[in-house]
Amino acid sequence: MANDLLINLVCLNYIAQAAINKANSDTQITKSILLSALQQSFQHLRDDFFKVINNMMKFKTISIADSESLIKEAKPMILDCRDMKDYKAGHLDDALHVHEGLKESLVKRGDKQRSLLIYCYYGHASEHLAQFFSDFGFKDVYSLEGGYSGWKEKHQEA
Repeated sequence: MANDLLINLVCLNYIAQAAINKANSDTQITKSILLSALQQSFQHLRDDFFKVINNMMKFKTISIADSESLIKEAKPMILDCRDMKDYKAGHLDDALHVHEGLKESLVKRGDKQRSLLIYCYYGHASEHLAQFFSDFGFKDVYSLEGGYSGWKEKHQEA
C-alpha cells in the first residue's frame, strides 16, 4: 500500500508539472485553480502516505518520564539489549538481558498481550528490537528514548 501511495504521488507530481507548463500566462485564474486543486491532492496523498508508514512502525518510542508511568501502571516486561558487561554494571529494575535464547522463547511462548519496554545504550538499537517483537505480534512494544544513558542521567539529577 505504501508503494502504491508513493507511485501515485510521483505520478501526480508529473501531471501537475505538465499541466502547469501547458497553461498560458493569460489564463492565470485557471492556473491558480489548478494549483489549489493539486495542492489539496498532494496534501491528501502525503497524509495517507504517512499514515501507512506510521502503521508499519508498530512500536512506539516512549520518553523516560512516560516510561516511568508505564512501569508503574502496566508492569511491562523490561528488556535490556546492551551487552552483558554493561547490563551487569547497571540496568533498570527487573530488566532482563536480551540474548538469542530469550528472544526465541518470547517469540514462541511469550505473552504477546503484555507490554514490552526495550532499551539499549542511547535508544537506537532498541528500535530494531522493538520492531522485531512488533513484527512477531506483540501488541504494546516501546523503545526507550535516550536509552539507558538517558535514564541514568535523569535519575542522577533527581
